Amino acid sequence: MSDFAIVAGLPDRHRHRVARIYCDAFAAKLGPFLGEPAAAAALLAPTLRPERALLAIDEAADVVLGVAGVKHDGLELTGLGWDDLREAFGLVGAAWRAVGLTLFERDQADGELLREAMGGAAAARGGGVGTALLRAVIDRAADLGLSTVRLDVVDTNPRARALYERVGFEATEVEEIGVLGKPFGFTSATTLVYRLDRTGGVV
Repeated sequence: MSDFAIVAGLPDRHRHRVARIYCDAFAAKLGPFLGEPAAAAALLAPTLRPERALLAIDEAADVVLGVAGVKHDGLELTGLGWDDLREAFGLVGAAWRAVGLTLFERDQADGELLREAMGGAAAARGGGVGTALLRAVIDRAADLGLSTVRLDVVDTNPRARALYERVGFEATEVEEIGVLGKPFGFTSATTLVYRLDRTGGVV
């Protein structure tokens, strides 16, 4: 794999690629509401907020290899709203989808940055992209003077959890989803936290 750089922001030329990586990564969760990844990506791409995106880009080919979305000040990477859903699915279709998508919303505590999404292209796996994106997320929290970074990982993704723990995230609680999670392919989610000191440095 070619060298890559971590870039803050989202150039318009990369919108669809980023949306597709995001939708591929979360196909099990998004599929029941937004359809297969290509259709979901077409819907999400215009709503992505550049200021909430961190990208890993192959500089030689100008190709996005991975994306991390962060949530702070109440805003996250995806800005999909009621009007977008209504235009795509009609009034009735939008209503039940809007309710269903609230299952994945997460509140942000004071002093906390949420790493609310991360995904990588298949060709980038094992090349250090995930680790670099996580460190960029931590750096964003430090730049903002926040004290913690929080993320969730489902029980069916032990590889991702191992990566988070190698970087320094610690498990704090497990939420059992039970039968509600079966349509999405998981039954529990673990919350992991990375703590920074009060000056924004790593503990």
